[in-house]
Amino acid sequence: MWRLLAPGALVLWSPVRPFLSRIVERLNRLSSQTLYAVMLNWAKRSKDDRVIWTAWKNGKHSRIGVGYGFRLSHEDRDQHFQRGWRSVIIELPHGDNFVTIEANIDSPSFWEECCELRGKEIRQWMYRERHAPWPERTPPKFQVITIGKGRFRVTRAE
Repeated sequence: MWRLLAPGALVLWSPVRPFLSRIVERLNRLSSQTLYAVMLNWAKRSKDDRVIWTAWKNGKHSRIGVGYGFRLSHEDRDQHFQRGWRSVIIELPHGDNFVTIEANIDSPSFWEECCELRGKEIRQWMYRERHAPWPERTPPKFQVITIGKGRFRVTRAE
């Protein structure tokens, strides 16, 4: 954990690994104004990497449970997904860990009209974690962080 002792002087509160001490030295050499600019840039970048997905269901009852997923905006799809990918990895919270599922995006409907990531595993997770069923017209929202190329981590939005 970082602790600000004086403007521009950062030290680590807990024990450090040798490679972190070099970063601390460099940060301590920055002026307060430069450090502030670096922090603002990092905050802006972090905000841009986070998106909101909304729980989705197709309205039809399915015995195999494929009618559930996440809906995302066209803008988020275009910014965070690539047409060449066949699928993406989604990490879903489960207790203190995450379960990993794969969602297919290699379909014309995903790229043309329906920005939904669907799958039986998503439905099972939503019910297991009590995100489904939800009251009519009020699906839960989830904060999503891009953690790698074609890899996303989902958490419940506050």
